Amino acid sequence: EKGDGLVVEAVPAFLRSKGVEEDFVLVSPLGGDSIVLEGHPVHAAVAALCVLFVAVASATKIMPLSLSVILSCMVLVASGILTTAQAFSSISLKTISMIAISLSFSTALVNTDVAHNVATSTLAFLHVLSVFCCG
Repeated sequence: EKGDGLVVEAVPAFLRSKGVEEDFVLVSPLGGDSIVLEGHPVHAAVAALCVLFVAVASATKIMPLSLSVILSCMVLVASGILTTAQAFSSISLKTISMIAISLSFSTALVNTDVAHNVATSTLAFLHVLSVFCCG
């Protein structure tokens, strides 16, 4: 499926014979002398920086995760690593739908105090269970 990745350990000639030349591939020769970066090393570096940016921005709460991911995607498209068609084809409508439904459902649970009631009931049950089991 588009957007998925595959890791293959092989010699560079094998990858070329399979037509893997438009994406970046990190290859460690079987002889073990050195690591060779085939394909587009600049693309690999930009993609790695985008992943690092998303991780750091999310961990430090500089910006919301969604915004950092969108900015990273824009950088990948603007730098020519991805075409607009590739970027849009990697979006799963099922995933987007599930996220949207989950967000609206969680907001409804919080706003109606159902989440608080469920949490309180669960903690009370666990307390009773711990007293019963552990004495």
